[in-house]
Amino acid sequence: MKSFNLSAWSVRHPSVVLFLIIAVTIAGAMSYLRLGRAEDPSFTIKTMIVQAFWPGATAEDMQRLVAEPLEKRLQELPQLDFVRTYSRPGASVMQVQLKDYVRGRAAADTWYQVRKKFNDSRSVLPEGVIGPVFDDE
Repeated sequence: MKSFNLSAWSVRHPSVVLFLIIAVTIAGAMSYLRLGRAEDPSFTIKTMIVQAFWPGATAEDMQRLVAEPLEKRLQELPQLDFVRTYSRPGASVMQVQLKDYVRGRAAADTWYQVRKKFNDSRSVLPEGVIGPVFDDE
């Protein structure tokens, strides 16, 4: 039994092979021209970094007097998944994470609520605290 030889078949049928090459080239070119061209595709960032600075404070003071009051205010938000806080002498960095179901416009509204809660909490922070400073990009 003789097996199929594609090379021999293509030599015997050059017009069919040429037609297939042209058809595949045209289909590829048309697909490329219809390809999406979003430079910055839209997606939702669900993490915000919040920093607060208090020159001269210890890490314990930053945690107890700055980070904990801010974290307590955030716990009022139902869209909040978790907050991870890192305190070191003179600075506190909080990573605020939203739940997975928060998308698009709802995320922007939630970040606005986070900013409002932090700005409302400035009155309970010790004198000399700089911030909080927000980064949600």
